[in-house]
Amino acid sequence: MTCYESPISSAILPNKELLWRKTDVDLGAFRDIAAAHMQSPCQEFSPMNEGLYARLFLLKLGNGLEVVGRIALPVRDVVKTEAEVAAMETVRAKTSIPVPKVYLFCSDRHNPVGAEWTLMEYIPGCQLRDCFDKLSYPQKRQTATDLADVMSSLFSITGSYCGSILRAKDITLPPRYDGGSSNPLGSQPSSRKRFSLASMIIRFRGSILREQTPDITLPSRHSGRSISHDSRPAQSAHQVVEGTFTTGPVNDMILLDYPNQVPPELCGPFKSEREFLEAFAYHGRPGSRPEGKLERGPYEKVFEVYDAVRPLYKEPHPEPRFHLAHGDLSPANILVDPSTGRITGVVDWEMAGFRPAWLAAVSAGWFNDDARRFLMTDDMEEREGYDDESTDDTELREELRSKLKERSEELWFHNWEGVELRAIFYNLCQRVPGKAELWLQKYKQHEWPKSRGDFPFDVMEWVREQLELWG
Repeated sequence: MTCYESPISSAILPNKELLWRKTDVDLGAFRDIAAAHMQSPCQEFSPMNEGLYARLFLLKLGNGLEVVGRIALPVRDVVKTEAEVAAMETVRAKTSIPVPKVYLFCSDRHNPVGAEWTLMEYIPGCQLRDCFDKLSYPQKRQTATDLADVMSSLFSITGSYCGSILRAKDITLPPRYDGGSSNPLGSQPSSRKRFSLASMIIRFRGSILREQTPDITLPSRHSGRSISHDSRPAQSAHQVVEGTFTTGPVNDMILLDYPNQVPPELCGPFKSEREFLEAFAYHGRPGSRPEGKLERGPYEKVFEVYDAVRPLYKEPHPEPRFHLAHGDLSPANILVDPSTGRITGVVDWEMAGFRPAWLAAVSAGWFNDDARRFLMTDDMEEREGYDDESTDDTELREELRSKLKERSEELWFHNWEGVELRAIFYNLCQRVPGKAELWLQKYKQHEWPKSRGDFPFDVMEWVREQLELWG
């Protein structure tokens, strides 16, 4: 989920640890491949902070180079690693966002390591979550400025479909480890199954798309539709980026919740916002969530609210389109220089892809004040408000918003006005139907303005019907 704590996040850690133990990873093979490709022996190999579904390691080589090795847990074969690398290279090529350079990657777990992996540049910096409170006010203002640059740069890249980036025709991907004669170790080091990208089949619109070798151009989901890239200031005309995107399934922690992952063929790409939302509510499209009023009823009612609210959301851009989002722009994935507050790196792009504008525009970390302005989830009794904040805090929030507005009026609009649609989305993502039901009751009480007229349905009557179903 984009820059907001997932309703399932508390379950991810134990499940992830279980999956890691079940994955037969050969760290020695990974170290050897890295040393051979970088042409320098690995002198130190130490664990780093973890990604959502990955383990990270810092490799210090004999030539003084430091490299990050990322081993992905097998929650979605092939397409998640392919999409992450493609997103990183696209952002590196199209923006000035500091993204690690990928040296080598393997998107099939049937290789000597026993898991998909990426070898990438090490970017120095402190995780924003660990140092934000220690930054001075001027340093925080610098972070706000840089964050506005990151958000606006991503938001400026748009697509016609909602999903991950699998390929951009004008972007050259980094070298791919194929396990064959091009094996950097110069031999077949393992009896594991031969690496083959053709092993993964994805349903693409009405046809079947087969993952193929890098020198074969994949059929494009967009089929001739171009993407656009905003230049600054945002009021100027869009510029068409050469080439088109091949858009793949949506990668998101809700859809990848191990061991209840939604198959990629049910995860898009989607041509409409409604399809995207239905996939989250019903665990794919067509949905894999069990049928019945108890399981699906609360989400159907949230959609009734969505159908009433969405027409009230007057977008500044005349044609609906999707915007590139990091997908998990949390303080853990933003690196800063603690001496200046400057953002030095943005990492962990496994959830990146095109999203609805109001979702792509959400702020990161401390700057995300949605819960202070709106009842976002069922465990809130009321808006958090700003009573506990200082004048500096208020000015800092305004600093970010003013920078967003300078860079893109459209981004600023969706960041501020999109809070209600984000609340609806987060509750469509609730794994437990009762939590969405409880939020609906609180939402009607605290957030539905009388000026809108009657609520879309009789909440108390519906709750009574639900209780009767429980028997």
